[in-house]
Amino acid sequence: GTGTFEGMRGFWNEEQQQLYLLEAAAHFRRMRRSATILGRPLHESVEELVAATTTLLRRNDVRSDVYVRPLFVLTGEELPVRMHGITARLSIAATPVVGDYIDPGGIRCKISTWRRAADNVMPSRAKVCGSYVGPALAKTEAFNAGYDEAIMLNSRGNVAEGTTSNVFMRRGTEWITPSVNEDVLEGVTRGQLKTLLEERTGAPVT
Repeated sequence: GTGTFEGMRGFWNEEQQQLYLLEAAAHFRRMRRSATILGRPLHESVEELVAATTTLLRRNDVRSDVYVRPLFVLTGEELPVRMHGITARLSIAATPVVGDYIDPGGIRCKISTWRRAADNVMPSRAKVCGSYVGPALAKTEAFNAGYDEAIMLNSRGNVAEGTTSNVFMRRGTEWITPSVNEDVLEGVTRGQLKTLLEERTGAPVT
């Protein structure tokens, strides 16, 4: 659990014969922030990380939708529970994607009995490997109850996020999303959607 990762999508355009990565630089900026929060800063720049990813995809001649998983994790042989003085390693993997992650026709959700960890317990503002144990339990709980997805509350009982995604709600003409102070991960797609909604409606997303 003592590591940070990212999950970025790449979309293959058959007509243009091009693979388009979704906000690769933004994902790597967040990964560098996460690593700094963990006290193990990444030495590679955002530009170097993006270049390494595009090289990986080109050398493997990827011609389909793809999921890219950069992982920066402690890998030393030492056993003590700590962050300092242990070797860390960065890897980047790419996996083909088939089908939609979420049914575009809609999904059924339930409020999970598992709570989103508070930021002073597990740094929710960082994409930390260990922080996904709770969401994994929440997802399985929802599935076993006949639902597609879980909505997680924070320790104060406020809506935080889904198991792997931020939450947006429409009320009349107004769009609402939990604040970054509600123990949520500040998603890259969240930022994109806020910008698109504000451009379309002319009003801020609250």
